[in-house]
Amino acid sequence: MATSANILILVADRDLERRLADALRRAGAAVECTAALDPAPSDDPRTEPVGVVLDASASDDVHQAAAARGLPTVFGTHGAPTTGDYDRALEFGCVGVLAADSDEASARQVLTRLGRLAERRRQELGETLRLRVQSEALRRRCLQQAEKYQETQETFFLDLSRMMTIIANIMDGIVFVDRGGSVTLMNPVAEDLLGVKSFVALGKPIAALQGRRELLQALAADQARMATQKEAVATVEVHHGEQDLLYIKCMTSRVLDY
Repeated sequence: MATSANILILVADRDLERRLADALRRAGAAVECTAALDPAPSDDPRTEPVGVVLDASASDDVHQAAAARGLPTVFGTHGAPTTGDYDRALEFGCVGVLAADSDEASARQVLTRLGRLAERRRQELGETLRLRVQSEALRRRCLQQAEKYQETQETFFLDLSRMMTIIANIMDGIVFVDRGGSVTLMNPVAEDLLGVKSFVALGKPIAALQGRRELLQALAADQARMATQKEAVATVEVHHGEQDLLYIKCMTSRVLDY
């Protein structure tokens, strides 16, 4: 069924259909008579009918179909509209009642009301389409950002895994502490040198740990100097379980937070 007509007429009575079509054509409308109403609106708002003319005695299903499609409706009558016709038109929200023998001026009034409603509907449909396009563009950008974030996360955790592998296997002892001096990371070599396990040390101030006192005190003193210095180097003499003396070079430096 074509949907480019200005006005659709959906009336079972063929004589009434013809007379209503003639009245509307005399007023300058393009008219299409149809036996059924397509429930789906046109994809192009410009080709959508401005309204549909229904028989005042049509069933409720016909009126509901027009309302579901969002088309303004007009009741068509054989003769002059009765009070019942107007009441029924109000009940179904019709924009007017058109008699088959209406003059051109009366038909034009109905067409003017339909045209205004159609223009408002086209604007609403255009705004809906614009918002839909914007929403789709936003959805695509969000997906792109999510993919970039996922790639960044994967890269970060890969780099972190590599760094932890290096720290765990390096031959030097490494200890990380936060600004307050609490231990945040300790590798196995540092555990052996300090005489304390990392699961015991994590979260505790380095000065409060129980282990090799000389080395822990030296590290705590160097860490305290980081408030005014970028790095500190000291050689500490400690007693080791397998040797009488062990000289350990301690290098303390600040690490920038990213």
